[in-house]
Amino acid sequence: MNENFQDLIYDWNTAAEMPLREGGRKIEFDDETLRDGLQSPSVTDPSLEEKVRILHFMNAIGVDSADIGLPGAGPHVQRSVERLAREIVDEKLNLLPNCAARTIESDIRPIIEVSRRVGIPIEACTFIGSSPIRQFAEEWDLDWIIEQSTKAVRFATGEGLPVMYVTEDTTRAKPEDVEKLYTAAIEAGAKRVCVCDTVGHATPWGVRNLIRFVRDIVKSANPEVKVDWRTYPDFVGHKNWNGCFRCHDGKHVAADGKMSIKASDCRSCHLILAQGSGEALEQINAKGHDFIHIDAPYAEFSCVDCHTGGPQK
Repeated sequence: MNENFQDLIYDWNTAAEMPLREGGRKIEFDDETLRDGLQSPSVTDPSLEEKVRILHFMNAIGVDSADIGLPGAGPHVQRSVERLAREIVDEKLNLLPNCAARTIESDIRPIIEVSRRVGIPIEACTFIGSSPIRQFAEEWDLDWIIEQSTKAVRFATGEGLPVMYVTEDTTRAKPEDVEKLYTAAIEAGAKRVCVCDTVGHATPWGVRNLIRFVRDIVKSANPEVKVDWRTYPDFVGHKNWNGCFRCHDGKHVAADGKMSIKASDCRSCHLILAQGSGEALEQINAKGHDFIHIDAPYAEFSCVDCHTGGPQK
């Protein structure tokens, strides 16, 4: 892959502006409180009964659907997902359940099993990275991503699950890649596609440009497919928002209780091609730079000692 910086990020914020046009579909709300909302060192994981109460609050305010977990993470999450799904069935709640899953069968299969035991369709939100910089960091190529995505969507739909196909970092993905990914997923049976601003990159104009582009893809592939939008707080503001540290706090462990997600190790997920200002930004290193704090090295501290996601003292 070309290592030119401009080739690693497509900037939707600078695409042509378009005139406003009134939307023709009802806006639906998908609540992530019980999945992404729990990924923070400043948040205490609620008890199962508290999660049930939160689910009822969502239903009461008219939330359309809710992510009730990632059962591929292990048996403890599977039990929680099944309890919440049964609550929706038993109490005849109006909101629809969905679950997150990577584009691999081992993540999707637990959703199928819970869905069958409970007797309600659970949408599989299958996610994978899409931007050139993510492909570069993961050493993926687009053909592999398309193949992996297509297999996952076909597997889920073949087992009776509705599918939302989620592309991480869509706001920095190339138009031709977005078109190929969504077209392949829709042809494989996805009924929703989810556009993500994973790293807080987009501006309002960028969102408009990208969503209009995706709507045109959907119109051509299958007009009945719905388009979702997902964003996160700007990760640049780590001082008042914990951003990456909602997981990278040294406290999160794998389902087996052993593998911990490292704290203060930006390179475990991110490839830092360049940093700083001026000429420093031109010193691109394909293998990545070690992170340097903007004020001082602070080598003796962990990021989460200061960046807790709340007001700083």
